[in-house]
Amino acid sequence: MKQKLKPIWTYKLYPYWKMLIKSGQYSIDNAWLDFYTFNADVGLRPQGHGLKQVDPTKPLGPGNFVWATSFYRKRIKKAKDHIRSTFYSMWNRCNNPSNHEFRYYGGRGIKVCDAWKSFDQFKADMGVRPHGYSLERKDVNGHYSPENCVWADSIVQGRNKRNTVYVWHCGMKLDLMTACQLTGRNHNSIRVVKHNSKGRLTWQRCFEATGKERADIKVRRLLRNESRNTANSV
Repeated sequence: MKQKLKPIWTYKLYPYWKMLIKSGQYSIDNAWLDFYTFNADVGLRPQGHGLKQVDPTKPLGPGNFVWATSFYRKRIKKAKDHIRSTFYSMWNRCNNPSNHEFRYYGGRGIKVCDAWKSFDQFKADMGVRPHGYSLERKDVNGHYSPENCVWADSIVQGRNKRNTVYVWHCGMKLDLMTACQLTGRNHNSIRVVKHNSKGRLTWQRCFEATGKERADIKVRRLLRNESRNTANSV
């Protein structure tokens, strides 16, 4: 007695066979135009594998196929090289007029030093980029060079901009936000001093530091660390 076949759509290979027949990519053997013959010949399909012709000059059919992973290649997302992307972004901002940030960098005369024309030299100078950090210039008007660049987080970068307001407090030049945090004073308490510099009137912002503020523990600690670093560098 002939075995009753299951409905064709219940087989796992049926969608694959239907796609194979309709694609027109291969010359299909007449025997494989019948799904049940195809299913009996090829057996179970390994996950991630596809049919591959052994002899491309002959139709794809019994005895002329193998399951191969090269038919379907899984897309493997490559790990992004953050240092390399930082390097090319730096060059693009300074040398490509089509870049939307060119006017803030190359348009202002910001350049990349000759030593950093090589990516390998840039990577050797800067080292591994810490997670969440990006390339920062100490002097926002200076060039990209080993002496002027560090890895910095978003907070440091946000305080080192061309529009950052710097103030003098206890002999130190600080950005306005840092000075407000150290002294506990509001930025509205800044005194604006007008003085003459090289025949021109310029504006200097400074705190009217009181004796209590000079004795602030945080300020003294900052001054102590600064003097220690200066002594070590000398």
